[in-house]
Amino acid sequence: MPVKRLKVKRSEIKRDKFIDLTTQLLRDAKLNWRKYFIILSVIVLVIVGSVYLLNSFKKRSQDGLAQLSEATDIMFAGNYSESIELLNSIKSNYFGTGAAKKAVYYIAVAQLNTGNFEDAIVNYRQFLKSKIGIEDLKAAAYVGIGRAYEGKQIPDSSIIAYEIVANKYPNSVYAPEALISMGRLYELKYDVNKAVDSYEKVIYLYPESDYAKQAVFYKNMLEGALDPLSQIHNEKKKNEEVK
Repeated sequence: MPVKRLKVKRSEIKRDKFIDLTTQLLRDAKLNWRKYFIILSVIVLVIVGSVYLLNSFKKRSQDGLAQLSEATDIMFAGNYSESIELLNSIKSNYFGTGAAKKAVYYIAVAQLNTGNFEDAIVNYRQFLKSKIGIEDLKAAAYVGIGRAYEGKQIPDSSIIAYEIVANKYPNSVYAPEALISMGRLYELKYDVNKAVDSYEKVIYLYPESDYAKQAVFYKNMLEGALDPLSQIHNEKKKNEEVK
């Protein structure tokens, strides 16, 4: 008489494997309970430590932002020296937080307003390296660099900074201001065509901005004096006065 083969379901095989594995783990745990106790203790300590560090960093960030608000209030009131001292304290005491990174930006702003153009440029560039994800603040930093170079009477470097704002951050509130500044500097260089081009970009790209009316006025003024100014520009080029 043939022997009838019994079919075993996959679920039963899996259940048997699970039972075998569980039994093996329990047996191993009994034999090596000290090892498992140490591993479990380490895991608990890592979790507790991570939570503590996270909460500590969060509190430091909140405290830093609160002090940053106080420091910027002092700066906007015109007390630049006092604000720089407070901002430097935030930069060092809350290192790694968003407050510390923003403090570098506001240090540059205060230095720009006190005529310390070289240090302002250094701090604006340091802020840009921190990779803060706020585009308007990055654009403002480049505008600050442009103004600092104007203070140092290096218009070509100013134009480069303003161009970065216009090209890299076209949606920023500072883009039309940067273009207006470019137009003004091109006027000083008697480069009328580039000045008019800068003003036209403000008019057509940012018609609702406060700078659009200024751009229309400056453009009309320039177009009335286009030929004589262009002639001056060409003569300066010949004399290598315009680079």
